[in-house]
Amino acid sequence: MPSFRPVRDSSDPDLAAAVRFADVFLTCVPGGDDASPGWRIDECRGGFLLLTNGNTEQVAVYNPLSRALDLFPVAPGEMSDGCRGKCVRMDSFLLSSDEAPGSFRVVSVCNDKSRVRAAVFSSGTREWQILPWSKRAPAQPSGKKYWLRHGRQANGKLYWSHTKQAYKVVLDTATMQFSFIDLPEHLKGKGYLYMAGEAKDGRPCIVSAADFTLSVWFRGADADGVEKWMLDSVIPLKEEVLGATKGSVDDHHDLKVLTILDGIVYLSTFETFIDAATPCWYLFSVWKQGSWAKSFRKRTMAMTILMSWRGLAFWSVTMAALESKYATDHKDEPRTGKFSSQCMPYVLT
Repeated sequence: MPSFRPVRDSSDPDLAAAVRFADVFLTCVPGGDDASPGWRIDECRGGFLLLTNGNTEQVAVYNPLSRALDLFPVAPGEMSDGCRGKCVRMDSFLLSSDEAPGSFRVVSVCNDKSRVRAAVFSSGTREWQILPWSKRAPAQPSGKKYWLRHGRQANGKLYWSHTKQAYKVVLDTATMQFSFIDLPEHLKGKGYLYMAGEAKDGRPCIVSAADFTLSVWFRGADADGVEKWMLDSVIPLKEEVLGATKGSVDDHHDLKVLTILDGIVYLSTFETFIDAATPCWYLFSVWKQGSWAKSFRKRTMAMTILMSWRGLAFWSVTMAALESKYATDHKDEPRTGKFSSQCMPYVLT
């Protein structure tokens, strides 16, 4: 089960309490007799983990700090009623509330050959509500059942990029209405290059990485008042990355945008995405005076998830073991970087 590495060098009492009492190994999540892993981490939001167990068809919302666990069944099969062609279950998302701590909603989404549909579970009603199918998506010639990429949550909305076309499907979590927005044309069919998110001030943004260069777009109105994506900045990173890792372009291939959280862009080099057995560098760092302050190299197979609480930040999935294992296996080697869980390479403001 995943473990979490706490932020070091802090006298924050909340952090100290988390270190003492957090269930970082998720021992309170029920197991099973099956030898397979069972539980899958779908998302982390507001300090809660959203877990799904395909074997038992259960969903769990779990807070490792308070050990509060909520179990309920997956979205009902009636979601597929009225589908056109094959109905495909897509992502699940956790919607937390600052106004009502402890309350939450879970959104489960499916698609048929040209539309999307959502079902919403509320911790208040303890029931799933199935929403209507969306209108037909624009420019939908593929006819394939997997026409949307993995979704992302940002700024109170859920986003899915089309695999071939230059638009996103958007679900507004306040109104639970679907809509469609355009993408920069040259990102058409290149969802692997970019990530949607939000800046510190809440503005929607897109960040892409290509040839060791970040490009940042913000959604806004042009001179004619038309809403569109507008290129804000282009940030070359080759010298900084190669200087921090002491590697080469041939070693790292390129950069990958992992996620954008609270206006912070998290990056890695590309080795693991080409060969899963090859470690990569995570450049989660504070940008100081033109150089990367901290970085570390992944030495084990792990999925990276950022969990945040009020005043706290944890990197999940074996990060504590990762640093310990690295120190043991490479004790005679010079350290080329420093492990960090409080890492902010670029802040979008």
